[in-house]
Amino acid sequence: MAGSYIYDSFVCTTTTTTTTTTSTVTTSSTSTTITSTTEFRPCAVPVATEGRYISNSRDSWVLECDAGKMTSGGNVVFCVKTSGVYALSPLPKCVAEVKCLTAGISAFTSSIMQTGDSLVTGTTCSKTPSLSPSETCQATCSNNITAQGSIKCIEGRLQDISYCISPSSEVVMETVTKIFGSLSLEFDVAPSKAFVTDAVCAALLSGTNCDYVTDVSSKAKTASINRLLLVDDLASSHHHRRLGTTYDLNYTVAVANAADVANVVAKARDLGDPNSTTIAAFTKSFRSNGVTVSNIIQTQAPLVTTSIILKDKDGKVIGRASSSTAAAIAPEEEGSNVAALIGGIIGGLVGLTILVGAGYFLLVLRRKAEA
Repeated sequence: MAGSYIYDSFVCTTTTTTTTTTSTVTTSSTSTTITSTTEFRPCAVPVATEGRYISNSRDSWVLECDAGKMTSGGNVVFCVKTSGVYALSPLPKCVAEVKCLTAGISAFTSSIMQTGDSLVTGTTCSKTPSLSPSETCQATCSNNITAQGSIKCIEGRLQDISYCISPSSEVVMETVTKIFGSLSLEFDVAPSKAFVTDAVCAALLSGTNCDYVTDVSSKAKTASINRLLLVDDLASSHHHRRLGTTYDLNYTVAVANAADVANVVAKARDLGDPNSTTIAAFTKSFRSNGVTVSNIIQTQAPLVTTSIILKDKDGKVIGRASSSTAAAIAPEEEGSNVAALIGGIIGGLVGLTILVGAGYFLLVLRRKAEA
């Protein structure tokens, strides 16, 4: 009989005791073969300064930092096997805390209802200017409804959603592990939210159960002068291309099966490795949608927390009903920004031409007067 036993950081697996019996008319013999195989996971329990690692499962630990500190570089460590050798995944650390400002925290609430006005009336931290990494906040709901889920301050950013759910709704709550991460990257075309979702799903979930990518956002950063389009380029581009525009991209992925968390976190970490298969799947997905992505930098290592998701009566995961914290910029908006910028440049050139012409006219008049 096979079984697994957990002793601190080691997992011992014992196997197989078999007994075979053969008999004839005149003799009988009994033989017993005992085969014992013990596999150790030689990953010592990680040690943190200014914090502690809490065992999360048989091969993972979550970093909890002391008061006034927060995690940096993620918050979870796994004992992983690479090329036949067990070792700890990269260790996060505890650093001085950065508090999360609560201005705009209502964007992290969601109202689930059949009809009518929003059930969200505010939050429990609406009178608090900021949250520490150890603090959470919930939505406040009308009709004496108790909020489900909490908003968390993790590594200086507000994460997760708090819901007000109508009793008449048919949604079902499920406890999951959520993984949050952020990237800086360059797109040649402003990506739609659907394209971003597809790419994250392809990279982290192998393109399956994409409704478990519960939230994504992408926001364009500043453009440099060497990336501006000329007027003729804009006229010939139906997609309003801006070569090399840098974006901030945030994602949230839910994992229902605890056994799958380590695999998804490993893939999320690989978004920081330009040669990884995760990056290959990520860029291939965008490319299939006509978007070229480059210069991918992981700005937020994957963060892990226990949370909830909501499913409809058909078992499909429901995303947030309220607006995203930073909605993806649609191509039309991006094109409008380009057009406005080019318009400003053209206007400036026209103004400069007028000034030069006026100066030349005055110079001609002066020379005639002197003659």
